[in-house]
Amino acid sequence: MNLKAFISLSAATVTLGVAQLGSAAIPQFAAVEGALMASGGSPAADGNYVMTFGIFKEETGGNALWLEGPVNVGVKNGHWAYPLGSSKPLSATILNGANLWLSLQVASDPELPRRQLSTTAFAVRAGIADGIDCSGCIGPTAIDPKVFAGLVKPSDLSPVATSGEFKDLKGGPDLSAYAKTAALATVATSGNYGDIKNTPDLNAYAKVSALAAVAQSGSYKDLKDQPVVPDVAKTGAYGDLLNKPVLPQLGKACGTNLVMAGIKADGSY
Repeated sequence: MNLKAFISLSAATVTLGVAQLGSAAIPQFAAVEGALMASGGSPAADGNYVMTFGIFKEETGGNALWLEGPVNVGVKNGHWAYPLGSSKPLSATILNGANLWLSLQVASDPELPRRQLSTTAFAVRAGIADGIDCSGCIGPTAIDPKVFAGLVKPSDLSPVATSGEFKDLKGGPDLSAYAKTAALATVATSGNYGDIKNTPDLNAYAKVSALAAVAQSGSYKDLKDQPVVPDVAKTGAYGDLLNKPVLPQLGKACGTNLVMAGIKADGSY
């Protein structure tokens, strides 16, 4: 393929954990990245390239302690990255060597020059390490207390800080005056009349819109088919009286069937 590849070991940091002495190593990953260049020095075309990785004790030759591949590795703008151990697990046994070398082969091209992995590139911790006596180890008393400034011990935390439970919260609000939503009737949250239980029978009632105007106003003028009242009933004036009686008048002849009373003996009245 006539390509050149470069491995960046600054990202090749491996973290491994061993559960117990004698037990199998817990597989972890080692992130490794690099650049893939064409023969002219420009970045290789974007796409997937077949790569094979290996770990050796020797800089050249020798037998691989661990091989992974061929695997497809994506390349974009010449850059590639791959988590070693993702298809074939790494183990603490392999990585405990003092001098290790990482190899890379792209497709069928020859293996590229190996890059050394120093012991500082690995963080290997056994599950029993906490119980091992050592000389020259840094103890808690040798650490400046300022390092722990701003940190809180678990024993100093309140229960709610670790449980997240409302019941562990001190001085919380008193909810006794509130009702749970689940305990409310449907109408309490919907506001719909149809959700009221045991509603009254309204058949004996009339709707306001069906009432006559006078039922709401009480005004006589809103009364339909009002009775005809003569004017005298409204005014009380004699002149508005119908069928008034004919009264005798002084100096005038009496009308038919009229009798004058109260005439004196001398004919005056």
